[in-house]
Amino acid sequence: MKILKKILPLICLFLFLSFPKITMEGTRNGLLLWYQNLLPAMLPFIIICGVILVNNCENLFCLPFYPIYRKKKFHKSLPFLFFIGFFCGYPLGSKILKDLYDNGNFSKSFANFLLPFISNISPMFLLGYFHVSLLQERASVSSVLVIFYFPILFLLLLSYFIYRIFFKNTNIPSEEQSRKKNNSSLDAVILDSFEIMIKICGYIVLFSIMILLGNHLFPSQKVTLSCCFLEVTTGLKNIMSLSFLETQKKLALAFVLLNFGGICSIFQVKSVTSKDFSLIWYIIAKGLLSFFTYHLALFLL
Repeated sequence: MKILKKILPLICLFLFLSFPKITMEGTRNGLLLWYQNLLPAMLPFIIICGVILVNNCENLFCLPFYPIYRKKKFHKSLPFLFFIGFFCGYPLGSKILKDLYDNGNFSKSFANFLLPFISNISPMFLLGYFHVSLLQERASVSSVLVIFYFPILFLLLLSYFIYRIFFKNTNIPSEEQSRKKNNSSLDAVILDSFEIMIKICGYIVLFSIMILLGNHLFPSQKVTLSCCFLEVTTGLKNIMSLSFLETQKKLALAFVLLNFGGICSIFQVKSVTSKDFSLIWYIIAKGLLSFFTYHLALFLL
């Protein structure tokens, strides 16, 4: 692994110098994708979520669940975390989870357990870009939502049942234990938000270049299919353009990519979490989600 870390950057440097036009085109594509889509869609939410956490407002999301909460079945910040994870897209859910963990809201094992389930694409991307732009509404909204969300909820409940068996003595911290003060100012929240967006921009650019280089060096549709799983936005477009696959299988693979998120999303999640978070369970869970999603899509479409 250490040898790979030393050799891979040298290979990338050689490829970037050998194919400057492709490198520039990939950089341009990545920057445009980041600037036109990710920056306006994510930056306001990252800032306001940071402000919510600084002012300890996240517990207000628990009010509709008070009958359940009063029995102390979950921590008050869980509804806020799941709301962000399901509605705001990569990698904001992971970033909020890391902040809540740093504040002492969750144990290390429980935070790692939650990581793959609060790292999802947003409904705006699912229904706006995928359903309307790519599918052109050829599938119903209900089927798209079921195929995408049912495997997540099913695996979440199944995994939680197993988690409670192996970690039955690992408790979620109480409100008093998790009440660590966060003295960050609004300026600090904004700077932190831009730092996260710059990291995401870097990964988007690198993976955009890799996709173009892969398609250029190995002009095969099977290689194109493999490159689709590097980055979700470009990958979805390429999957739908493949001619050697049946429409049903193309749609199933598109849903797999939506739930898996692409290799780029793994790096984004890693960039906003800390060393206390393990990506092994994250990758295993996303692999299981992909398996369930693929077969459910084939069954329903």
